[in-house]
Amino acid sequence: MHSGLVRNSAAVLSEEVNVVTQSLSFTFIPTLTFQIPGWNQEYTELYQELVKSVGTVFVVKLKSGKYFLVSPSGMYISSATINSGSQPGDSQIYELSFTSDEVISVPEMDVSSDLATFLSGSNITVDRE
Repeated sequence: MHSGLVRNSAAVLSEEVNVVTQSLSFTFIPTLTFQIPGWNQEYTELYQELVKSVGTVFVVKLKSGKYFLVSPSGMYISSATINSGSQPGDSQIYELSFTSDEVISVPEMDVSSDLATFLSGSNITVDRE
């Protein structure tokens, strides 16, 4: 399982509930979509690692400062696209969507001050509105 997170204020986190009326059961289906800029080798390698990963764990930090573990059992890629401008020098953008199937809703995390400091000073958090 791969753990990787990306700073991106345009990230979208959503969650649906799948109800099976025959068995009166339900599961939660979180979806996380975000972009990675493609202007250097490090981002390209991150994109490649995420695409080939068998499962990825994401921590999402809301602008309110709260942290959520998106999918405790790992998320799987549902789509990946590469977009680039038409002019020379235009940046590539990798857009990734991940999904999962969970028995619990996206849980809020208690994050230690050391981890919060690390995440705020690095390029490995997913921010969203």
